[in-house]
Amino acid sequence: PKQYVQQVLGGMGAELAAMLSEEAGGHVYVCGDARMADACVDAIKEAVHQFGKNEDGSGMSAMQAALVTTKLKRDNRLQFDVWGIMANVQESVEHFQKKRTQAAKEWLKKMHAHDDEEE
Repeated sequence: PKQYVQQVLGGMGAELAAMLSEEAGGHVYVCGDARMADACVDAIKEAVHQFGKNEDGSGMSAMQAALVTTKLKRDNRLQFDVWGIMANVQESVEHFQKKRTQAAKEWLKKMHAHDDEEE
């Protein structure tokens, strides 16, 4: 059966979180499609959230896990060699423009409704 990198990472959550702890100092290199890389980052965040520990031994919140992932990137312990970024950027821009256009149309509709009420 077909298996994706992010699924493999998700299946080794406890091991991954331990490897990426400050004490262990592990590194992750993600190579491939940009969308796959995003899914891998999500899997890493989830592993750190579920299995990562704070200095006092307590579990990590989702926000703390996101901060750990950001720190891993900043410290070059989470690195990427990806392609497809431009396609994803274009997709994101189009999505943003569509949302903005819809919000503007809704605002105009409300303003016209308000004007009609005043007359």
